[in-house]
Amino acid sequence: MIHLRTLSSIFGTMRLFFTSLLMFVASFSFAQNKVKEQAKLMAKALLQKDYTSYITYTYPSIVKEMGGKEKMILAIENQMKSMEPTAQILSIDFGQPSSVIQEREELQCTIPQQMILQTPQGKVQTQSTLIGISKDEGNHWYFVDIGDRDLNAVRTSLPNISRKLILPKPEPPQFVK
Repeated sequence: MIHLRTLSSIFGTMRLFFTSLLMFVASFSFAQNKVKEQAKLMAKALLQKDYTSYITYTYPSIVKEMGGKEKMILAIENQMKSMEPTAQILSIDFGQPSSVIQEREELQCTIPQQMILQTPQGKVQTQSTLIGISKDEGNHWYFVDIGDRDLNAVRTSLPNISRKLILPKPEPPQFVK
């Protein structure tokens, strides 16, 4: 026969487990909302040519690899200027982030990105995938555009990226009306 004290202890342990589980799930839900919100802020900064704000969403090792903030801003300015005669970014939108994965001290996920460009031939829609990375439990997110690289290629430059992330195959740009 089970004593009342034993039952109380079992239910207390179960309550603690389910409360912890609920808090864990809620924190990842919070992270998914935050990642999309911050991706939109990054896109807004790019569209407004606020490159100082834009690079706050760039993974720090990439900024370092580019020679620091000032050199990266200059590189982005030059790239955007060289693009002007052939293409202008009209809009950037994002789909739903993937499930958030804990990888060591980072949270990671993927988020689909859709960009509409105006070209002399018409409007072009591009689809790409960004990897979102947070080093502070989802409060601030950095983004890495994977381009047409697969997971192994991404991991050569960013070995901390989780092998559990699923990267969709890149889609070719399409003309849209």
